[in-house]
Amino acid sequence: MQRGYIIRNPIYDYAFDLIAILEKDYGLEPILWYTDPDHYFYQLHRLPYRGRWLDRIFFAADNEIPQLIEQVKQRFEVVAALPYEEGSVEAISEVMEQMQLPGPDPKLIRLFRNKFLFKEFLVKRDPGL
Repeated sequence: MQRGYIIRNPIYDYAFDLIAILEKDYGLEPILWYTDPDHYFYQLHRLPYRGRWLDRIFFAADNEIPQLIEQVKQRFEVVAALPYEEGSVEAISEVMEQMQLPGPDPKLIRLFRNKFLFKEFLVKRDPGL
């Protein structure tokens, strides 16, 4: 079974740079997760790996993470899930939890990313704040 890491919506240059570094330094290839096929197809001409990893591309919305994981687990040994950009942090933490990979608790991630929830959490812990 092939080893790899999940990366969500890699459509920016810094994602491509990260993919190249992880392959060169660690021998790991990505499992490319796109939440919107339009992102993939719109950026296809820019993708440096265009035909190389076609068998490693998965399409699933954020609310389809369990289905994504089932599909991925049938073909790959997942060693990590990487949130390379801000918009991926919550979804990747969900993947990490559901795949039992080390990482932050998704409930805490949601809490810290929402200032209203975080303030409510703090006041419940210390009403004097």
